[in-house]
Amino acid sequence: VINQSDIYSISERISNWILFLKANEKNVSAKKALIIKKSIDNQIYYLVRNLEFHHEKTNNHLLSNNKAIFLYSTYYNNTIYDNLSSKIFDFLSEHIFSRSGFLNEGSSHYHLLIAKHLIEILYFNKLNKKLKPNHEEFFLKVISNIHIFTITEDIVNLGDSTPDLPIQYLKILPYISHKLFSIDYPVVYQNENLNLSCYSSVFNLGYLKKSKLKEKNYSFFDKESGYLVIKYDSLLFYALLSNSNIIKSRSHKHTDIGNFIIYYKDQPILINLGRSNYNKKSILNIGASYHNSFKLNKLEPLLCHKLNSIPSLMHKSYFQKKPKYSLKIGKNNSKVIFEFYGYKRFPFGSKITREINIIKNSIEIIDKIKSKKTINYNSFFHTTLHVERINKNNFNLKKKENILCEFLNSDENSIINTFPSKCSNEYGVIKSAHSIKVSKRLKKQDKIKYKIKFK
Repeated sequence: VINQSDIYSISERISNWILFLKANEKNVSAKKALIIKKSIDNQIYYLVRNLEFHHEKTNNHLLSNNKAIFLYSTYYNNTIYDNLSSKIFDFLSEHIFSRSGFLNEGSSHYHLLIAKHLIEILYFNKLNKKLKPNHEEFFLKVISNIHIFTITEDIVNLGDSTPDLPIQYLKILPYISHKLFSIDYPVVYQNENLNLSCYSSVFNLGYLKKSKLKEKNYSFFDKESGYLVIKYDSLLFYALLSNSNIIKSRSHKHTDIGNFIIYYKDQPILINLGRSNYNKKSILNIGASYHNSFKLNKLEPLLCHKLNSIPSLMHKSYFQKKPKYSLKIGKNNSKVIFEFYGYKRFPFGSKITREINIIKNSIEIIDKIKSKKTINYNSFFHTTLHVERINKNNFNLKKKENILCEFLNSDENSIINTFPSKCSNEYGVIKSAHSIKVSKRLKKQDKIKYKIKFK
């Protein structure tokens, strides 16, 4: 019986059955394989008549639909749906990706999930050539930079987490791509103490490995998507420099204005609190206060679908001028400047500039605000570490008794509160965290500084 209410699940079930059959061709009897094929035939018939195509609102679900169709066609050498599948790939290549090959839904986890889909598509294409050359070339481009999200132990979490699978499966994607398609990532491969033999057997690869950056100093910036990675020795910095003031429906993006994530000695220092599920209340977690971001007069900086607006129904003039960024990456230090104009939609008309200076052992953050009126400013910082107050404006961030860094605010007029919170770096998994909230009544032109010193 087909559950007709969830086309995405039907797609994934078809793909997973075919992956299972490919991995177990010597172990599944012809009789059982035929029973499975009859079930898949029925599900494919239903799937192709109920594709998750939503015109401009189409997202990664359609790629999952088409992966099922493509794997079915290649594995069973069926040509009925070849033309349909090719046309869907044409649409998807233009619609859900930036030109540089990143998924345009604002999520590191979902980009890796999509990369996994494409790795499987490219691998089955080796068995039975059906992809057009331009599709094959573009899909290889999509998976060519996935290493930037897999070089941390927990997988950096920008945007929503995927409920599709444990994230441990995403960590080993660069190794699989390297072995199957000879992609030369700037990483070294290390053994992973996880039992992934079932998935490995699909590709006949044996033991799978995780990846770590080769070089002590490294930088990556993709202007199209905005993904930024900077590494100086033990310090690793992430940001998403998005050029939009809105978060549309069917997106997995969160509030990334001014937001960043920091690791030091492979330990997450400042994190996003994440979103542990897709329940109705969890929409709050895409907002600024759940990220290392800011709010003015308690208002969200972005117009977020279902959180504080429905952008598709609003006049574009209300969105205001798009954010601007400047970026200087040097051998020993880097500077990132965010310029945000979205608050000009309100009577107080603020422009906020966040400057982040990154060096080997410290990070300096300077927020500059220009407004028509005095305003209330809040900035948020989140960590899985213990927060210990040294004095009014200084804090130690500790793991057990080991001090990893010091958080300093140089403004004596700020009010700083710390409180326990919850974070989620994997769908359905909730951990303890601590948050720091900095509040201040700002003049029409004002600024506030922070410094993070690493031990």
